[in-house]
Formats: sequence, C-alpha cells, structure tokens
Amino acid sequence: MVSSPWPKALMASAETRSNPLTFEPVMFAQPSIAYRCRRLNRAKAIRVRMYTMPRAAAASVAPDPFAAVTPATRQLYQHLLKRIKTIGPFRIETKKTSVHFTRKSAFAGVHPRKAFLMLTIKAAGPIDSERIAKAEQVSKSRWHLDIKVVTTQDIDDTLLAWLKQAYELCG
Repeated sequence: MVSSPWPKALMASAETRSNPLTFEPVMFAQPSIAYRCRRLNRAKAIRVRMYTMPRAAAASVAPDPFAAVTPATRQLYQHLLKRIKTIGPFRIETKKTSVHFTRKSAFAGVHPRKAFLMLTIKAAGPIDSERIAKAEQVSKSRWHLDIKVVTTQDIDDTLLAWLKQAYELCG
C-alpha cells in the first residue's frame, strides 16, 4: 500500500471494493480524495472533512465576546445575568460575538458593544415602546426586538417582563 496522509479507513475501503480493478489515490487541492481506476481511467471522488485542529482542542478554545468591552459593560452584563436568573433555569451559550440565553431555543441574545449591551429578545409580536431600537419580523409569528442597555437602570421590571414572555415562548 502506498504511504498516504489520508485516513487508513478510506484507503482500505478503496482496496477492498468488490470491483477487481485497482485504484490509486490522487490528491486534489480541495479536501477530497479521488481514486483513479488505472484500467478505465475514471475517477471517483470521496469528500473528506479537513480540520485545522482536533475537535477536542477546538472545543476547549472558548471565544470571548467581551474581549473589547469596557469594565463597566462587563459589570452591566453581570447585573443583567443576575436579574435574568430569577426568571428560571436556562443555558448560557457563548458564541463568537454574542451570548445566547437558551431554554429549548434561544429566548434572548446579548451582543456586547464597547460602551453598552445590545439585547435581542424573541417575541410573539411587535412591542410598541420607545426603548425598542429595532423590531424585525423573522417569521409569521416571531419577532426579534433589539434593546440598547446602557445603564443598570435600563434593566427594570418592564425589561424583565419582556424577557419572561420570551422565556415562556421558548419553553
């Protein structure tokens, strides 16, 4: 067998085919393997996923969406998190540029900016308030509402009531 950087399972599967024709591996620039039949001069490509690092190593590297924010914005996030925990149990999913609060699905997302937090809440319909920076209808019965949170006074009972509705909507 020819020495190859490709997985042994793929190389073995090419050799143990029911077809008696011989196959040789041909490497492409894309992450795939082609086995070219010497007799028929036909190629069959098999897609292979290529990873830059092992999955375990990639999972251990957690992105920090709060890397470029001020300490006041971090404290604002901690205050928001403390107030949201009174609603009920949920998971915190850290993404590359945001943090999602999920029950069965995400009911809120925090997008940190340098001096404030942009809070996105899922809703069943639009809410008429001057605190809503943007309201976007994402489907027939779902809306995403963006709220700019600048101070701890912005995290009041009205905001928590909207978050409670979103929490119940996703459960």
